[in-house]
Amino acid sequence: MSLINESRSTEEAIKELKARLNSSKSNDGLQKNLSSKQS
Repeated sequence: MSLINESRSTEEAIKELKARLNSSKSNDGLQKNLSSKQS
């Protein structure tokens, strides 16, 4: 039972992170900053 709840909360966290990523992609300056940090 706890595994189901854990997987649901993980899915919600992933959705939230994707939404944040999409909103940050609309900000070109921030996106360039993220890209340079990764490489």
